[in-house]
Amino acid sequence: MAIKVVPSSTGRRTWEIRCSGCDRRLLCSVRAQSSAVATARADGWVMNERILCPACEQLPR
Repeated sequence: MAIKVVPSSTGRRTWEIRCSGCDRRLLCSVRAQSSAVATARADGWVMNERILCPACEQLPR
């Protein structure tokens, strides 16, 4: 999974979640990785063995 902590100008812990299908990313300023994953799922991201943004999830396989 492409989830990592990235530097933030605010000093808060910011999690970056990258799509496996394209170059989109989601930034979440929350304390725990589990909260970042929950936020991504609520926004329509698919968090399985591959991380897919809502646009890539809609593409036919």
